[in-house]
Amino acid sequence: MNHSCDCNAVVSFDKGARINVHSLRAIAQNEEITISYVDTTYPFYRRQAELGERYFFTCNCAFCIQGSTLRQDLFSSANSDTERLQRVEEQAFALLEEAKAMTDYDLANSKLSAGMALLRETRAWPIHRQPYAHLRQRLGLNLLSQRQWVPALAQMLRVYFYVDPILFRESFHPVRVVHTWTLSRLFLQLSHLSVAEPEAVGELEEYGIGYGWIVWGLLREVVGNVDRSHGSQSSFTGSCKRKFEEVETDMSRGEDRVRPGFETLEEQWRRLRRIADELAV
Repeated sequence: MNHSCDCNAVVSFDKGARINVHSLRAIAQNEEITISYVDTTYPFYRRQAELGERYFFTCNCAFCIQGSTLRQDLFSSANSDTERLQRVEEQAFALLEEAKAMTDYDLANSKLSAGMALLRETRAWPIHRQPYAHLRQRLGLNLLSQRQWVPALAQMLRVYFYVDPILFRESFHPVRVVHTWTLSRLFLQLSHLSVAEPEAVGELEEYGIGYGWIVWGLLREVVGNVDRSHGSQSSFTGSCKRKFEEVETDMSRGEDRVRPGFETLEEQWRRLRRIADELAV
C-alpha cells in the first residue's frame, strides 16, 4: 500500500503473522487505500525529512500540499519567534530520543521532564503539538513501570482529555483505543490499591473517585470502538471484551451493583479532568 500523511487506513499486527488493515473513514469505490509510513502527528517538515531519509520520496498528499498550516504545525501564538521555536523543538526531540534509549527510568524521566519544560517555557507550545505529546506519554508509561501510580495517572489523564482527541480525531483510532485501555487497567490497579494500600493513593481521596464506575466507563468506551480499531477477531479485542464482561459481573455483585447512569459518569469525568488539571505539569 502507498503512503499518505492523510491516510484512510491503518495497519495493526496481531499474534503470529496476522496483519490487519482497518479504515479510518469511509472509502469510496475505486479510491486508493493508503497508510502512513511515518507518524502523522509530526509537523510537516519532520514528516518530509523522515520520508526523504528513509523512503527517498517527497510526499504531496492532501496534508503536505498545505505545508505548515495544519494543527500539527501551529503554535499558540501567531507572533511567535519561529526560528527560536524550531531550535527548541530540535532540542526537545533530541531529549526524547535520548530518554527512549535509556534503561534507567529516573534518568530517562529527567530527560523527558526537561524536554517538556523547554516546550512549556516557550509559552507558545500547544499541549498536543509534538514532541510535547510523545514526551508526556512516555513519561506516563515510565512512571507506570516505576509503580508511581498517581503521577502516572495525572500524565495519562492529560493525554486522554487534551491530546488524543486532537491528534486522533476518530474515537476508534487504534492509538487512542490502546491509550484508553491502558488507562482502564491503571484504574483497576488503583481500585485494588485503594483497599489494600490506601496510603498509595491518598492524593486521590479528595476527588471522590468511584473506581468501579470509571473502570466500567473506560472499558465501555474501548469495547465500543475496538472492533473498528483492531478487528473483531483480534486477540486484543477479545481481551478487552472479556475484561469488560468481568467488570460488569463484578459490579452486579458489589456495592455498585446498579449499572452507573450517564449523569454519574459525567460527574466522575469532571473529577478526572480536575486531576489532570491539578496534578499534572
